[in-house]
Amino acid sequence: MLGPGQPHELWQARGEEPGLPALMDELLGGDTGRPLASAGPASAEVAEAMESPETGQSFLAGLFWWLFSQSEGYAEAAKRLRASRGARPVVVCHAQGTRFDLLLLDARRRRKLRAVELERAQAYAGPASHPALQHHLETMLRRFDLSKSLGPETLFSSARELAVSAEFGVAITAAPLEIPTCALSPAVPIRAYYHPVATLGSFLTDTEATADDTCLATTANHALGRNWHKLTIEGSSAKIVHRHKPSDSCLVRINKSVMDGRQRYGLKGPLKRTPRLNAPAFFDGAFSGPTPTVITANDLAIMDPQPGKMCRVYTESATAPGDSGAALIDEDDYIVGFAHTRSWSSPARFSTWVWAEQVYTAHELPSRVALGV
Repeated sequence: MLGPGQPHELWQARGEEPGLPALMDELLGGDTGRPLASAGPASAEVAEAMESPETGQSFLAGLFWWLFSQSEGYAEAAKRLRASRGARPVVVCHAQGTRFDLLLLDARRRRKLRAVELERAQAYAGPASHPALQHHLETMLRRFDLSKSLGPETLFSSARELAVSAEFGVAITAAPLEIPTCALSPAVPIRAYYHPVATLGSFLTDTEATADDTCLATTANHALGRNWHKLTIEGSSAKIVHRHKPSDSCLVRINKSVMDGRQRYGLKGPLKRTPRLNAPAFFDGAFSGPTPTVITANDLAIMDPQPGKMCRVYTESATAPGDSGAALIDEDDYIVGFAHTRSWSSPARFSTWVWAEQVYTAHELPSRVALGV
């Protein structure tokens, strides 16, 4: 977290820093790749089941890398790169939005950047369709509302097609220091002891009969002191309802009047499919105001989220202190994530956003609220 007297270059240099796509172009090349849907009939079938070709590309890439991460081929690649067990695998879109390669962010790495191209035989050494993986894929299809149009065997077949026909590579870099985007800033702020500390994210109507003229809103947990229970938002008192540390999220009850006269976005609720990479998005942060950005990557864990493990989406390094908790909205008006951190002093420049679906699930919001107040 930035403290008094620390440099402000972090957000003043916005727009001039290389992001994850540029880093991957440097490590694995920026030559245009083939559409993943052209890898074979199964891949084409998976892509056709998606709402758009771009969404299909991102899903196919996530599917391949998730299955590959369960294989001996992944273990071999990680060993060649000397990755630690705690390295975070991130699917990055680069080469002008046509390639989807894996970047390992390794907090224990001190050496320079490195990358390896996967040989066809190594990529093909993916997992067999054994029952445990099949169960995970069935769960994945239900989460993405694809179980009626696709089956696990189609996904396995697609991954095998991609393994022998597409260009894939794995890169590694030291995980950069990430600072919470939290500091004093005016906007639609949360105030504690008269000081603004964070940004409200999504607003939701509480269906409980005792809600009266209040509603619920999300924000970043790291921005609120451990012993804070009551806050001030736009001159009205607010109450912390629930905290969830693994997703760095917090639920607060506020007066509905806070939203009077404000434009509303994200009315379709949290995105339930893989985010469309290389796609435009925007957010409105307490420090930054309305800001356009581009979704560049996502944690591989989004394909199969596990309780207690944060899933992140990555954009250009667009956030600044004061934006914590702000909602990232895609071009289809879905909420993709909530502002979490921004990298600092590293070639891997990005802003991170906690996967919105994970936040909604952590607070049991789908069964408690009406989306899009």
